[in-house]
Amino acid sequence: MKRFYITIYKKRVIDYSLHPVLIEVLWILNIQFSKEACPPYYFMYKNGCIMYIYLNPQYVIRNENNCSYIIAKSALITAKLEYAMAFASVVPPSIGYILSHIGEGELNASIENIANTLNIKPDLIDKFIRKIIDNPVKVGWNYKGVTISFPPYLLTSVKEESEGSVYTDNELFYTTDFIPKRPSVPLNLNFMITTQCRTDCMYCYADRNRKNDLTSWQIIKVIDEAHDMGGESGFDRR
Repeated sequence: MKRFYITIYKKRVIDYSLHPVLIEVLWILNIQFSKEACPPYYFMYKNGCIMYIYLNPQYVIRNENNCSYIIAKSALITAKLEYAMAFASVVPPSIGYILSHIGEGELNASIENIANTLNIKPDLIDKFIRKIIDNPVKVGWNYKGVTISFPPYLLTSVKEESEGSVYTDNELFYTTDFIPKRPSVPLNLNFMITTQCRTDCMYCYADRNRKNDLTSWQIIKVIDEAHDMGGESGFDRR
């Protein structure tokens, strides 16, 4: 049995003997490997190190019956996604399910669990997510006559383990049928609690002459109604 080791940040780490099949895979990937540095069950490597894959926190996934949605949050997290803030796309529920679960725990286990639920081959999920990991541009393709779009940096790779994906739904109800439709509730809510503004934007349509601001009770009531309609993403503390 040959012995292999990996050099990370120009520092050699302890080597160990690998399984022949794993050796072949690593040879194909041109990756030399050390158990202490990078456990073999992780999926993605960059510069010789493990990378964890997660749904970008700039986006949320809404899963509804027969349809899912990719929605960009209105609050900008990073400047490189400024042009994607208004992004919203309808996708098949199977895609929504994958994006909702891909960051749960160890990646290969996530892929296996998703594949078992969707009754598809794990390598198909693997190929799909590889196309959108750290992708700086919007991509898309035609699916049953409907254009499916994925925003830039939808899935991101990081060096440290996180809490997982951010998604919105009540029961993660998965269906095989894809029926493109308008969402059952609004994708976002712009809530202006007062008209007292110090700026004078030429494109603003708000009537600043109105002085009847909402009371604290009315504000809480509107927030409660939005939450009851399914507005989880606006109240996601993650």
